[in-house]
Amino acid sequence: MPETRALSHLRLDRFTEPGEFEPTSSAVIATYGRDPLSLARATRDHMVHIHWRQRYGLEIPQPAAMEEASLRTVREKWARLLPRLQSQPSPLSYQRRLLGTCRDFTLMHCSLLRQAGIPARARCGFADYFLPGHREDHWITEWFDAAQDRWVQADAQLDALMIGTLKIAFSPDDLPGGVFTTGGEAWLRCRAGDDPERYGIFDMKGWDFLKGNLVRDLASLAGFPMCPWDFWGIMLQPFASLSSSDLDFLDELARALPAGVRTFSAERMRDARVALPPVIKTLSPQGAFIDLDISALLG
Repeated sequence: MPETRALSHLRLDRFTEPGEFEPTSSAVIATYGRDPLSLARATRDHMVHIHWRQRYGLEIPQPAAMEEASLRTVREKWARLLPRLQSQPSPLSYQRRLLGTCRDFTLMHCSLLRQAGIPARARCGFADYFLPGHREDHWITEWFDAAQDRWVQADAQLDALMIGTLKIAFSPDDLPGGVFTTGGEAWLRCRAGDDPERYGIFDMKGWDFLKGNLVRDLASLAGFPMCPWDFWGIMLQPFASLSSSDLDFLDELARALPAGVRTFSAERMRDARVALPPVIKTLSPQGAFIDLDISALLG
């Protein structure tokens, strides 16, 4: 049996539970199999990454693509996918797949794993396999392998096209150590002297981006895998204005969130600097910074 702490990542929550679409997700599990590799393939067969859509021949305007990638819960994703599944058996053609980010691939993978009885959790951080010399903003899955008594890191997003294009030489189903760094590990690397400008995506990078992914990783481990463009608490405070107390707090937080962390306490989310408020700041599909009420997701 998995360790007791791992079992906390077996429970379906507001983000990962399929709701009334449980028969649909169960049918996918029955079709593909109940092991992590098969369920990663199932995830890839139903989704396309928003930033790769043109490589798959999809000419979808950015606002429409962002709207679909902004679906926050697995329940919402199955609601969008079900009509497409009813018109075409899986794997879906690229034109029928759901658009999402790395966070969405990870969330769907975690949901399927948990339904299959495998503890799983989403991790937010940075990957080194997208651009040379750069750590790209990224999310992956950690699932608990009871036989080996360890958390395995897997990238449910990487399909054959991505692996070939990026010339990836390792298996996405068991990432080698170091190719992905959690938000906390990346923060500590830069506090120790690494260049924060190497961490981010597009023209968004640096200390504030590192701080954001550190807090998002904390929230994800606590059961709140928020969207990559969500902001709250200390994330909204510029790095240059942080006090020494704030930096000490973030350093301590980062040390508590390594890859494969065994002991984690959601009590850390109670600190006002990282606690999720009922209303957060987020980017709308149209690209505007808006207030968003998430109280229904907080329970």
